[in-house]
Amino acid sequence: MMQREMLESEVVRVIGECTEHLCDRQEIAPDTAVADLMIDSLRMVQIVFELETGLGLELPEHALFQVEKVGDLTDLVRLAAHDARKSPCLSESL
Repeated sequence: MMQREMLESEVVRVIGECTEHLCDRQEIAPDTAVADLMIDSLRMVQIVFELETGLGLELPEHALFQVEKVGDLTDLVRLAAHDARKSPCLSESL
């Protein structure tokens, strides 16, 4: 089971890698606004892709428009990870 702290650490790591030329990773906290990190929609797509690929889950696209803070994205990842555990993986059924 992925704990919130582990997921938060992974979200911060991915955001830090995708924005390393824009901000200092130490500035990223759950209450940090996405806008303060200069994350535009294209960069958000990159961050989401990295998270989905790295964690083997799928984030709901409609919810991404509601992400205002880093903690919001962590919550989405946590919910997607929870949903992924409840549903059998497509690759397992092949």
